[in-house]
Amino acid sequence: MIKQDYSGKAFFVPSSDTSKEAAKSIEKKAPTLRQQVHEFLKRRDLFGATDYEIEQHLNLSHQTASARRRELVLKGYAKDSGSRRVTGSGRGATVWIACEEAPQEPHKAVKTCPLCGGSGKVSEPYPGKSQPDLFGWSDGEEGRKP
Repeated sequence: MIKQDYSGKAFFVPSSDTSKEAAKSIEKKAPTLRQQVHEFLKRRDLFGATDYEIEQHLNLSHQTASARRRELVLKGYAKDSGSRRVTGSGRGATVWIACEEAPQEPHKAVKTCPLCGGSGKVSEPYPGKSQPDLFGWSDGEEGRKP
């Protein structure tokens, strides 16, 4: 496994003074938060997570969760899975998945990935794997239990 690099300053919108201020205020925490988001996406495997799910599971504000996830995308550590899921608001949202190894140069959106070949879309939701057990059920002697 390649050691991930979560360092670097928080990204901001150059034309926005409030965005610059927010990036500066979170500068020391950003690498740790970036790592938490990436580890969460890796645990979710190809099922991935929406920004809303990241917020809920890691107890982060929308602005913090989406900014750290965006930084991971720009560094090549996460990408759009091509799937969409409904959020708490009832609207569809992009499902993000972790890239195990960043490309040699960061991609602007998605350049290359072993799952999609650079298209940004995963054709099979679980290529070569069975669907993850999202509810913790097992196929043991007692069968599937809620």
